[in-house]
Amino acid sequence: MGKWLSPDSKVYQILSTAAGFIALNILWLLCSAPLLTAGVSTAALYTITRKMARHEYPSILPDFFKAFKENFKKGMLASLVLLLPLLLLLLYLFLGLSGGLADQPLMRGLCWVAAAVIGVFNSYLWPLLAWYENSLDNSLRNAVLLPLSNPFIALAVTALNLLPVYLLLRHTYMFLRISFLWLVAGFALTAFINTQLLRLQFRHVTGEDDL
Repeated sequence: MGKWLSPDSKVYQILSTAAGFIALNILWLLCSAPLLTAGVSTAALYTITRKMARHEYPSILPDFFKAFKENFKKGMLASLVLLLPLLLLLLYLFLGLSGGLADQPLMRGLCWVAAAVIGVFNSYLWPLLAWYENSLDNSLRNAVLLPLSNPFIALAVTALNLLPVYLLLRHTYMFLRISFLWLVAGFALTAFINTQLLRLQFRHVTGEDDL
């Protein structure tokens, strides 16, 4: 037993990695609870997953809050920028549902297209804010342009991010049965997978090896 739990053993490394993802997931959920700070929390999340992807072995709690503080100003401004389209989408949904348009294919299609566009934009914005020293204007512009450079990666990361939303809306019973997966570590694992995919794309675009 002692050999299995030594710092050099595979079992210890697996347990340590799992504990890191769980702790990171809990931190992200707690810091995203006010909703307005969800963007800042997501930028901090991607800061840590990038360190994990680069095998830098971050200290989850202090590094997360350090990244949260560093990204707070730009993250809050970016959240305010995104607030308007999100409110418009919610208003459109409310008016459509109250007006009896929910069953019309056009209504559903427009809602899914709007959600996908916002989802793609969000999938790129927070990693860009977390990984690069850049102005907010440039980060917003890059979050629009970069998905066009590799639609396959853009589709993959957006699909992973929107998967729980899709399951909640279309397969509610299934989602309720497996929702604990996201509550335990699912959001952090999703961010880690997205980090690996986005690092490939950004490395190709920027020519930097150490992302």
